[in-house]
Amino acid sequence: MFGVMRTDHTASALQLRERRRIAVLRRRRRAALHPNILPPHIPQLATRPFVIRIEFQDELPDAIAARVVALALAPLRKPNQLRRRLCGRLLAKLFEVIGASGNRPEHDTEESENHRVAHRRGMVRDMDLCLARDPSFQPTIGLLIAQLDDQLRRIHEFVDGWEVQHLEWQAKPGRNTAGMLLTHIAIVELVWMHLACGGSHDTREARVRAVLGFGLEVDGMPMKATERHSPALADVTAEQYLAWMDKSRMATREIARSWTDADLTRTFDSHGHAFTREWVLYHLLEHFAAHFGQIAALAHAMRDNKAAIAARET
Repeated sequence: MFGVMRTDHTASALQLRERRRIAVLRRRRRAALHPNILPPHIPQLATRPFVIRIEFQDELPDAIAARVVALALAPLRKPNQLRRRLCGRLLAKLFEVIGASGNRPEHDTEESENHRVAHRRGMVRDMDLCLARDPSFQPTIGLLIAQLDDQLRRIHEFVDGWEVQHLEWQAKPGRNTAGMLLTHIAIVELVWMHLACGGSHDTREARVRAVLGFGLEVDGMPMKATERHSPALADVTAEQYLAWMDKSRMATREIARSWTDADLTRTFDSHGHAFTREWVLYHLLEHFAAHFGQIAALAHAMRDNKAAIAARET
């Protein structure tokens, strides 16, 4: 009898702990969905401003403008499970309201051209997402090259305007800089395309020097824990880094244009590893994207470090 009572008591305690755990999770979820009720130890989220900017070529009537703002804010006032559906309808509804006002933007004006330039520079994210394929390549190769070219275009937009101090910034010694990563991407692309053409592992250095004018060790990678930005890349500008990447890509396109889709499955061996040309193009893409992500993370770290320094000074 006592054993049965002890079992029941244990079960009740487990249920109680589970209910408390669920209650805590629900409170956290509500706090995430409704910043105005966040606990006081994270006030920066509760007070963070939320800005919506809607621009049109022609001035909208006050009534239409008020309707647009109301529609833009509506999903934010709804529970999380409704937001996705409402946001999906928002764009169509906005066009419906704007169309009724007779102020639909034209697309053949100088202002529209400036807006398109802003899209290309990454200032505004474009909804027309597509890859520009070069018909001079075989279909499958063309798709892979188009993906690589899109990554190169995006990194041009992202790094454009960076100063030397940004390109050489480190969170701490031993960490890669943006300039080192950009150089590394260019070098690795040349090396792998050289190997995919049957080139020797021992002739990689000569290939890189022939295209970029420097050797494999310039990027300074991998780094030791106490090392700083690669001395060989001191004072190199963003334009020069991007020019190296462009040269590497031009060499890649020249080689890939001579391939057929059937060549993608050809197997090569280098330094004890077997690989296909198809895998090489895939690896160049994932290698490029991975280091691009590191560069983006460095940009966030620089911003956070600047904010921390400003906070300490005040």
